[in-house]
Parts: sequence; C-alpha cells; structure tokens
Amino acid sequence: MPEWREGDCWFVESRRVVLSLHEGTPRPSEQASPATTWEYRVASVRTQGALKYYQVLARDSAGRDPRRAGFIFLSRLDPAGRPQGLALASATFESPVKGRLQRLSRDYRKDGATPHPVVGEDSLIPADFPLFDAASTPATTAVTFEVTEMLGGLPFARDVMQAVRAPAAGARYPREEALLFQGPREPIAPKVATDAARDVEWVLSRPADGALVHQIWSPGRPWAIYSRSQLGISYLVEPPALPQQPPGVPRRSHGKP
Repeated sequence: MPEWREGDCWFVESRRVVLSLHEGTPRPSEQASPATTWEYRVASVRTQGALKYYQVLARDSAGRDPRRAGFIFLSRLDPAGRPQGLALASATFESPVKGRLQRLSRDYRKDGATPHPVVGEDSLIPADFPLFDAASTPATTAVTFEVTEMLGGLPFARDVMQAVRAPAAGARYPREEALLFQGPREPIAPKVATDAARDVEWVLSRPADGALVHQIWSPGRPWAIYSRSQLGISYLVEPPALPQQPPGVPRRSHGKP
C-alpha cells in the first residue's frame, strides 16, 4: 500500500490504445497514441474521526493537454491512528469538449457503497485503482465487490473482481505481459528502479462488460509502476528534468517521488 504525505508528487507516462481499420483487414488494429506524462500531487491530507482523506490532483506535466483530474482517496485508521487500507472514494475529471472544459464527477461511495476497486474509464488520465486492505494479500483468491450503478435511471450490476498475485520464484524484468489483450504481447520493463521479487500484481476485472486491468505495484512506490487495460498502458516514471532557471529564481520542488 502506498504511503502519501501532503506535497508528495509522482509522474505517470501513459499511452492510449487507438483502433484503426485498414482496407482488406477483417478487424481493427491497435496502435499506441503519443505518450503523455501526468503529474500527480498530494494537495492535502486531513483526518476526520477514524478516517483519513487524501486529495490528489493530476495534470499534464508539460502543460499541453488541458485535461485535469482531482481524486479523493480514503483510508480507515486503527485505534493507534495508523492507516488500514486505501481506496479511491471519488474523482472529478475535466476534459475538452467543443473548445470548453467539461466536468464529470464520480462518487464511488454513493448511497453508502462500501469501498471497492475502481476501473477508471472516464478520462485519459490513468485512474484505475485497487482496494488496499488487510485482506488483500497475495495468498487470497479473487474477491468480488458488488457495485451497482444507475444508468438512465435504472440500476445495473457493475461488480468488480480483484485478485492479488505474489511474484513468481526468480521473477525478474523484462518479462512478457501475463494477460492476453487484443494487441500484441509486450515486454514489461519498468521505468523506475524496482525489485521484481517483491513486486505484487493486481488484476481488476468487470464481468458485466469484460473490462480488465493488470497492474504491478512495488513497495515504497506511490503508484502502480505498470498498468494496462484495453484502453491503454502506463508506467510510473522518474520526474522530468527541470529547465534551467535564471540566477536567484528558486527551483520548483517535485516533492517525494
């Protein structure tokens, strides 16, 4: 489980899957879009009773893409004040539509819903997030979380399954993608320093529509070092190099990577 403090900052490079249909081919082929590096920053941390809230803001680190996102993560505290688990509670996405930014809000705990893994599909900004809790260990089998969403005024089951996998004996990088997607299999080669023998794989799936997310989390890292779904692929990356500043101008801090 990641441990965040106010001011912490990390960067995620993502490429979305673009489907293209060529003449003479029976099905569309997958191509990767140009990479975008998103900056995530812990804007605030507050405690309310036995709950701890983390506000995380995300934007294009280069400032070219106007998309933005705001997340609220929730952690329950034990009697000693230590966080016990971490879940994505809500999110707000801003995306350009016809020259204007359109806002979409998602409340994953609406109507008292229990915390559950989230398959992020509302923005180009990576938002897939597992449920970290005491029961989520590599020794457990897949767990199903009941999720009901209102679509057109009608309730639909959108249950999410989560499985946690321990690293295989002698695990190392690079290695092939463990799950099959429409596109070609791709070697997993993290872009930050990590230890394959300690990394843990998380698989989120949604039977209702076949959505599937495969992530790898590494101890001490603030975000998944690798994530892939039918929508795209993303990697945790090192902070981009800062531009040279004129003498006397303080450098911008990127916080804890």
